[in-house]
Amino acid sequence: MARLVHAFKFGDGDTVRLVFKERLRVWAPCTFCGAAGMIKGRDDATIVCPMCYGRKGKHERHALRWQVSPESLTIGQAEVVARFERPGRFTGEQTGCVTERYMCEQTGIGSGSNHAVENLFPSVAEAQAECDRRNSADKEAKDGNA
Repeated sequence: MARLVHAFKFGDGDTVRLVFKERLRVWAPCTFCGAAGMIKGRDDATIVCPMCYGRKGKHERHALRWQVSPESLTIGQAEVVARFERPGRFTGEQTGCVTERYMCEQTGIGSGSNHAVENLFPSVAEAQAECDRRNSADKEAKDGNA
């Protein structure tokens, strides 16, 4: 039986920055009632706008973008999951993947969020550079599909 030896990128107590994809939530005023929420008739009677139902507009979710978490996280637990397949059972060949994930003190250890290693960075500058790279790749992919 083969043993898996894995060198973790971060250790217990290390401070890291998380990059994540956020939806931009924007308030869009109702164009039907002019963001009044009510419509006035010729007889000066008013009714609730049938498009916004009196809310004067709605929240719209716009394009996703990568950004750096505002606060740093402290590594509390590391986990590695190895999945192996044996396509050549008789030749001893193995293929597979190793996934490295971390739990942080601020998001809960044991029952909190599992953060993938590719989304954690040791500094704000490195995290911001990765966000910029991912945002530009997303933009290029979007522009190529348009």
